[in-house]
Amino acid sequence: MKFKQNTNELDSLITDEGFQLWISGNGSKDDNEKWGKWLNENPRNKALYNEALKLWQAGQFKSYPLPDVQAELNKLLNNLNLNVDKTETKINKSRPVILQMNKRRLWKIGAAVISAAAVLLIAFHLNIPILNFSFGEKFTTVATKFGERITLNLADGSKVILNGNSTLKYPKNFTPETKRELYLKGEAYFEVTKKPLGPQHNFTVATDEGLITVIGTSFTVSSRKNQTKVALIKGMIKVMAKEKSDDLRISASVIMNPGEFLYFSKNARELNPQNDISSLQTSWWKDRLILNHTSMEEVVARLKETYGVDVEIKDDKLLKRTITGSIENNNLDFIIETLGKVLQVPVCIKGNKVIFEKSNI
Repeated sequence: MKFKQNTNELDSLITDEGFQLWISGNGSKDDNEKWGKWLNENPRNKALYNEALKLWQAGQFKSYPLPDVQAELNKLLNNLNLNVDKTETKINKSRPVILQMNKRRLWKIGAAVISAAAVLLIAFHLNIPILNFSFGEKFTTVATKFGERITLNLADGSKVILNGNSTLKYPKNFTPETKRELYLKGEAYFEVTKKPLGPQHNFTVATDEGLITVIGTSFTVSSRKNQTKVALIKGMIKVMAKEKSDDLRISASVIMNPGEFLYFSKNARELNPQNDISSLQTSWWKDRLILNHTSMEEVVARLKETYGVDVEIKDDKLLKRTITGSIENNNLDFIIETLGKVLQVPVCIKGNKVIFEKSNI
């Protein structure tokens, strides 16, 4: 009875016009407020939302006809020179030797056909994305050097700020049939424009570790050292961990809400967003880096990733120090000099190496 009740609730939810507009990213301000409040009322509503999202997203994929198992078997029997009736498979008993010789092969191929059909059915019902990422001549590739930061205005109206030491691939031309599918290696900030239903509606960012599907939002993605990090600033996204880098089979997925941070690797079996977005994650693309009780350890990691420098800390205790304030974010030398003054430690740059000496205090 409980299952029937949940099913009825899900049916009612997915057929609600306001809910459909909201889940597709085309809802009014009132719709967004209403359903956003509903989503956060209790865990049960979030579970219902996840089920509804699966059904809605499944409907966005084209349905492909499954193989006709009987027809495939009939075709096989014809190839084996066996008599086949159009309405029922009938084996001519006058040729028992041929059947005996090919019986094992027949069942193997028949099983393979049935297995293929089953895989497609399972993929549909479990909402496993069957996407086609093919980054060839139809895609533009942009790569940044260490310390370089560029802004890209995509043809669909979306904005991307690509951090240093990063690569982004995206469609060259946007038509009504263009899928908004991008690949990121490195770090980028995204402001995604809402689009109508159709191929352009979903905005998907692929990394080696997973997929991030967007429903009109702004967020950051970092894919470095075999790990993807996602910080959601506003809106809503679905994050999916891939089993392997070279295919799109999904091992786990989760819906993220504003203010949540998530990191994961390939083949993750569980995704657990946290409410601890650091100020660095929400400011690295701006003119000033915002530090709010930010550990020196986090600052050092970002300097290495963004500027490609080697950092030597003479006093390990320095890594545990925290910093609050803001630093102009356009010049490595200025950032290093400011950090030295704030921490009250001598600092110098030798070639590609930044050295923080021990404090004299």
